[in-house]
Amino acid sequence: MDAELTVMTRFCQDLKRIQLIQGSGKFVVQVLTGSAQSWDIYFYMGRIVWATGKKHRIRRWLRALKQHCPAMLNEEWARKISDRMTEQNSNGYWEVQVLDDAVQSGIMSLAQAKAIVNNYVQEAAFHAIDHNKLQCEWQTQKDLPQQFLWLDVDHVLNQASQFCNQWRGAISDKVKDTSLDLSPNRAPIIQNPAALQQKVSPATHQILTKLLNGQNTFWDVSLAMQRPMVQVVHSLLPLIYDSVIGLQEVPDLVFPTQRARIPQSATQPSKAVAAPVSKGLIACIDDSPVIGKELEAILSPLGYEVLSIIDPLQSISILIQKKPKLIFLDLIMPNTNGYELCSFFRKSAAFKDIPIVMLTGHDGVIDRLRAKVAGSTDFLGKPPEAEKVQQVVQRLLGEGFADDNSTQPNADRMSLHTAS
Repeated sequence: MDAELTVMTRFCQDLKRIQLIQGSGKFVVQVLTGSAQSWDIYFYMGRIVWATGKKHRIRRWLRALKQHCPAMLNEEWARKISDRMTEQNSNGYWEVQVLDDAVQSGIMSLAQAKAIVNNYVQEAAFHAIDHNKLQCEWQTQKDLPQQFLWLDVDHVLNQASQFCNQWRGAISDKVKDTSLDLSPNRAPIIQNPAALQQKVSPATHQILTKLLNGQNTFWDVSLAMQRPMVQVVHSLLPLIYDSVIGLQEVPDLVFPTQRARIPQSATQPSKAVAAPVSKGLIACIDDSPVIGKELEAILSPLGYEVLSIIDPLQSISILIQKKPKLIFLDLIMPNTNGYELCSFFRKSAAFKDIPIVMLTGHDGVIDRLRAKVAGSTDFLGKPPEAEKVQQVVQRLLGEGFADDNSTQPNADRMSLHTAS
């Protein structure tokens, strides 16, 4: 513990020294223990302006947008961000260029941009403070990522120290004599589904089954559950001790670029293939932007535009404005559930005749019956399968539905067929 305090003290002293001399440049922090990683913390005139690490860079960026500016999680900004990534290459600070673009365009406020910068810096500081072996280097430089959002060193260190103390008090001290690697970058995965079902309530089981799929890190799970990460890990510790839940490393995500273009015919290479005629808008309400992207990839070639909404509380105003022809609705979301939202839609004149298809990782009879009572038109499992999605959309929006939705009673359109 003395060694850890020494490292923490030296790290804090280094940052305070840079603040004192009003340095401008890059402080390189190499973590040499556990999941080795490096961070670059940028200073301008003694204040922190940015921090970035190579590990899980895209995951961190998508989390920041989802938490602080979900309006940017659309196809238009996916293209812009992809262009910035290409310009800056993977070693540049393209995120800062995107923040500047977003603030200039008005889609993001300065407060939102500063919150994202603070998230990045706090994560870097936490990883540095929580390890007992660091290698640090100061590099003076004039070319800095940005100079319009500043963070005070003392404020950053106070926040990071508080978080680190919470982490150690709730978690690290309990596993220091074990071989468990409880890095926030690790992904929990259910290893014993039967035991999990016995140990937790049905509601908790449904949430954990959805989130603990081995693809979401503790950071990701924390955001999805809208709970502090320390609390999430601490609540899962008994299940981890009992080997009900395991831990694994996961790669970074691939940034979602613009939708795939329809390839030209091999027999007519000289002629461009015309874009499909627009058949209307389909909405997807799911707290995971990945589901929206998957539905878009399935339905765009058929001529449908897909609107992805990750915040269910904002969905009502958006849908009233956009007027989709069909709604895909996730069953389990952080602030509400699909049953409640579907029931609300059915009580509204604006939505009572729009087909609503429930999406869930649990495809049971009880779930289907509850969906029917709530007013759902159909029910599909997750992740969405292209063939089943196309079939349900064709059935609900094909001949006999596209032009006559208002005359079809909702109960008559309800289908609780067993998935083949």
